[in-house]
Amino acid sequence: MVPRCGSSSLGTRSRRRERGGIIPPLSLIEMKKVRVFVSEHCGPCQVVKDMVEKGQVSDEVELVDIESDEGFPYIKEFALSGVPSAYKGNEKCEIKIDQAANKLNIVCPQAITTEAPPSSDEGQESPP
Repeated sequence: MVPRCGSSSLGTRSRRRERGGIIPPLSLIEMKKVRVFVSEHCGPCQVVKDMVEKGQVSDEVELVDIESDEGFPYIKEFALSGVPSAYKGNEKCEIKIDQAANKLNIVCPQAITTEAPPSSDEGQESPP
């Protein structure tokens, strides 16, 4: 099933599959990369694609045509039901077009870090 143009995409995935095979887990580099899924036959996708190609985007992104051999497996992986859609790692991002500034803004959820927060010594007295 090919996602509909202009529809929102829902869901995440638990395993990465590709036409009979398994796509390897996302690398750390891929987790930081924003992928924008588009289709050749989608009007809103062409606007997004043109803005990305002209550098009118808030983040560095990778365009993925879901109708290509490379992009097809992502339809199932991310349960894409509409395009354009954007993901950073496994998290769905929101695509916003700022027509006044002629800029494409991609708003992604904040990344969860595995680092411990810095300790706070405020309000504590040091021993003499």
